[in-house]
Amino acid sequence: MRIAILLAVLLGACASTVASSSAERKVTVFEGENGRIEWRVQDNAIGFNGSPLRLSDCSTADFHCFVGEGFEIVLPKSCSDFSDGEWHVAAHKSYLISVEYHSNAILVSSDTSPNLAFVVKQGAGVTQIYYDVEERGLFKRPGRWGDLGFNELKHLIFYRDGNAPILGCR
Repeated sequence: MRIAILLAVLLGACASTVASSSAERKVTVFEGENGRIEWRVQDNAIGFNGSPLRLSDCSTADFHCFVGEGFEIVLPKSCSDFSDGEWHVAAHKSYLISVEYHSNAILVSSDTSPNLAFVVKQGAGVTQIYYDVEERGLFKRPGRWGDLGFNELKHLIFYRDGNAPILGCR
Protein backbone atom coordinates (compact mmCIF):
# COMPACT_ATOMS: atom_id res chain seq x y z
CA MET A 1 0.00 0.00 0.00
CA ARG A 2 2.77 2.45 0.92
CA ILE A 3 4.58 1.65 -2.30
CA ALA A 4 1.42 2.21 -4.34
CA ILE A 5 1.00 5.61 -2.73
CA LEU A 6 4.67 6.37 -3.25
CA LEU A 7 4.54 5.46 -6.90
CA ALA A 8 1.43 7.55 -7.35
CA VAL A 9 3.36 10.57 -6.20
CA LEU A 10 6.42 9.59 -8.22
CA LEU A 11 4.48 9.26 -11.41
CA GLY A 12 3.03 12.72 -11.08
CA ALA A 13 6.29 14.57 -11.36
CA CYS A 14 8.43 13.42 -14.23
CA ALA A 15 8.10 13.79 -18.00
CA SER A 16 5.44 16.09 -19.33
CA THR A 17 5.23 19.76 -18.46
CA VAL A 18 2.11 21.21 -16.87
CA ALA A 19 1.63 24.95 -16.32
CA SER A 20 0.86 26.15 -12.80
CA SER A 21 -0.55 29.56 -11.85
CA SER A 22 2.74 31.44 -11.55
CA ALA A 23 5.44 29.19 -12.97
CA GLU A 24 5.85 26.10 -15.08
CA ARG A 25 5.88 22.90 -13.06
CA LYS A 26 7.54 19.85 -14.56
CA VAL A 27 5.83 16.52 -14.28
CA THR A 28 7.75 13.46 -15.34
CA VAL A 29 5.53 10.59 -16.38
CA PHE A 30 6.57 6.95 -16.43
CA GLU A 31 4.19 4.60 -18.28
CA GLY A 32 3.89 0.84 -17.83
CA GLU A 33 1.50 -2.08 -18.24
CA ASN A 34 0.21 -1.52 -14.71
CA GLY A 35 -0.47 2.20 -15.06
CA ARG A 36 1.56 5.34 -14.70
CA ILE A 37 3.86 6.97 -12.21
CA GLU A 38 4.02 10.77 -12.03
CA TRP A 39 6.94 12.45 -10.31
CA ARG A 40 6.73 16.14 -9.43
CA VAL A 41 10.22 16.91 -8.20
CA GLN A 42 9.50 20.61 -7.59
CA ASP A 43 6.44 19.71 -5.50
CA ASN A 44 8.18 16.84 -3.66
CA ALA A 45 5.51 14.38 -4.75
CA ILE A 46 5.24 11.07 -6.54
CA GLY A 47 2.16 9.08 -7.47
CA PHE A 48 1.03 5.75 -8.85
CA ASN A 49 -2.26 5.75 -10.79
CA GLY A 50 -3.33 8.96 -9.05
CA SER A 51 -2.47 8.04 -5.43
CA PRO A 52 -0.03 10.73 -4.22
CA LEU A 53 2.84 10.41 -1.75
CA ARG A 54 4.56 13.44 -0.28
CA LEU A 55 8.34 13.33 -0.32
CA SER A 56 10.91 15.20 1.70
CA ASP A 57 13.78 16.73 -0.25
CA CYS A 58 17.03 15.88 1.56
CA SER A 59 19.26 16.87 -1.38
CA THR A 60 22.69 18.40 -0.80
CA ALA A 61 25.21 20.06 -3.07
CA ASP A 62 26.55 16.60 -3.98
CA PHE A 63 23.46 14.36 -3.95
CA HIS A 64 19.83 14.20 -5.09
CA CYS A 65 17.83 12.81 -2.16
CA PHE A 66 14.08 12.22 -1.76
CA VAL A 67 12.42 10.20 1.00
CA GLY A 68 8.86 9.36 2.00
CA GLU A 69 6.93 6.53 3.59
CA GLY A 70 8.33 3.40 1.91
CA PHE A 71 10.36 5.48 -0.55
CA GLU A 72 14.01 6.48 -0.65
CA ILE A 73 16.40 7.49 -3.42
CA VAL A 74 19.86 9.01 -3.12
CA LEU A 75 21.86 9.63 -6.32
CA PRO A 76 25.10 11.51 -6.91
CA LYS A 77 24.94 14.75 -8.88
CA SER A 78 28.37 13.98 -10.35
CA CYS A 79 28.38 11.20 -12.97
CA SER A 80 31.88 10.18 -11.91
CA ASP A 81 30.52 9.16 -8.48
CA PHE A 82 28.30 6.38 -9.91
CA SER A 83 31.14 3.89 -9.55
CA ASP A 84 31.03 4.23 -5.75
CA GLY A 85 28.05 1.83 -5.60
CA GLU A 86 26.46 3.27 -2.45
CA TRP A 87 25.38 6.83 -1.68
CA HIS A 88 24.40 8.41 1.66
CA VAL A 89 22.76 11.60 2.83
CA ALA A 90 22.42 11.54 6.62
CA ALA A 91 20.61 8.25 7.42
CA HIS A 92 19.31 7.85 3.86
CA LYS A 93 21.06 5.53 1.43
CA SER A 94 20.70 3.97 -2.00
CA TYR A 95 22.92 1.38 -3.60
CA LEU A 96 23.84 -0.10 -6.94
CA ILE A 97 22.28 -3.50 -7.58
CA SER A 98 23.26 -3.96 -11.24
CA VAL A 99 25.25 -2.42 -14.07
CA GLU A 100 23.92 -2.54 -17.63
CA TYR A 101 27.13 -2.06 -19.60
CA HIS A 102 25.44 -2.21 -23.01
CA SER A 103 23.29 0.84 -22.22
CA ASN A 104 25.62 2.72 -19.84
CA ALA A 105 23.00 2.46 -17.09
CA ILE A 106 22.84 1.32 -13.50
CA LEU A 107 20.00 -0.18 -11.45
CA VAL A 108 19.58 1.44 -8.02
CA SER A 109 17.45 0.53 -5.00
CA SER A 110 17.38 1.01 -1.21
CA ASP A 111 16.48 -0.97 1.89
CA THR A 112 13.60 1.44 2.55
CA SER A 113 11.99 0.79 -0.84
CA PRO A 114 12.74 -2.86 -1.77
CA ASN A 115 9.80 -2.94 -4.20
CA LEU A 116 11.27 -0.14 -6.32
CA ALA A 117 14.36 0.08 -8.47
CA PHE A 118 15.48 2.93 -10.69
CA VAL A 119 17.34 2.66 -13.99
CA VAL A 120 19.72 5.61 -14.09
CA LYS A 121 21.72 6.59 -17.17
CA GLN A 122 24.61 8.97 -16.90
CA GLY A 123 23.48 12.34 -18.19
CA ALA A 124 19.83 11.29 -18.60
CA GLY A 125 19.01 10.55 -14.97
CA VAL A 126 16.16 8.18 -14.10
CA THR A 127 14.87 6.67 -17.35
CA GLN A 128 12.85 3.71 -16.02
CA ILE A 129 11.31 2.60 -12.76
CA TYR A 130 10.77 -1.01 -11.79
CA TYR A 131 7.83 -1.27 -9.39
CA ASP A 132 6.70 -4.56 -7.90
CA VAL A 133 3.05 -3.86 -7.10
CA GLU A 134 2.84 -7.23 -5.33
CA GLU A 135 5.42 -5.94 -2.81
CA ARG A 136 7.60 -9.07 -2.82
CA GLY A 137 10.79 -7.18 -1.94
CA LEU A 138 12.39 -8.16 -5.25
CA PHE A 139 14.97 -5.37 -5.15
CA LYS A 140 16.40 -6.00 -1.69
CA ARG A 141 20.08 -6.66 -1.64
CA PRO A 142 21.10 -9.29 -2.75
CA GLY A 143 17.75 -9.18 -4.55
CA ARG A 144 15.62 -11.82 -6.21
CA TRP A 145 15.04 -9.77 -9.35
CA GLY A 146 18.02 -11.44 -11.04
CA ASP A 147 16.15 -14.77 -10.88
CA LEU A 148 13.24 -13.39 -12.89
CA GLY A 149 13.05 -13.70 -16.64
CA PHE A 150 12.31 -10.77 -18.93
CA ASN A 151 8.69 -11.90 -19.38
CA GLU A 152 8.09 -11.40 -15.65
CA LEU A 153 10.24 -8.29 -15.29
CA LYS A 154 8.61 -6.50 -18.23
CA HIS A 155 5.38 -6.20 -16.20
CA LEU A 156 7.28 -4.23 -13.56
CA ILE A 157 8.82 -1.62 -15.90
CA PHE A 158 7.59 1.95 -16.18
CA TYR A 159 9.28 3.89 -19.01
CA ARG A 160 9.89 7.63 -18.85
CA ASP A 161 7.77 9.54 -21.32
CA GLY A 162 9.98 12.15 -22.93
CA ASN A 163 13.64 13.02 -22.73
CA ALA A 164 13.79 15.65 -19.98
CA PRO A 165 16.37 14.49 -17.41
CA ILE A 166 15.18 13.81 -13.87
CA LEU A 167 17.78 13.54 -11.12
CA GLY A 168 20.50 13.71 -13.76
CA CYS A 169 24.22 14.02 -13.17
CA ARG A 170 26.85 16.34 -14.58
